[in-house]
Amino acid sequence: MPNEILRLLALLVLLGGNAFFVIGEYSIVTARRGALRATAEAGSAGACAALRLMDDPVEVLSTVQVGITGIGILIGTTCPTLAQPMSGRSREATAVRCVMRDGSLCTGDCGDGSGGESV
Repeated sequence: MPNEILRLLALLVLLGGNAFFVIGEYSIVTARRGALRATAEAGSAGACAALRLMDDPVEVLSTVQVGITGIGILIGTTCPTLAQPMSGRSREATAVRCVMRDGSLCTGDCGDGSGGESV
């Protein structure tokens, strides 16, 4: 049981890292320059940093994409080994195995020929 908890924590850390990069990308793409400029003029260091990042979106977005891809690769290579001991037949264990394997929530046995279907 403690190993399963550590394995799930590792998955959650990887997913959190992926979310960090996705949020960063989305915030740069959707930020309103005018609102940031006004906030920067009021003295916000964060708004000044965001404006600098928006001035070179290619570098920022490519860096973020490298982070997202790297974490995706880590999840893809690590999660099958994370899911291996969780071979129980409970619905929760099956859902965890499916999410860790390919990021999709499914029912059954994750498409291993036993009738699982993606949700």
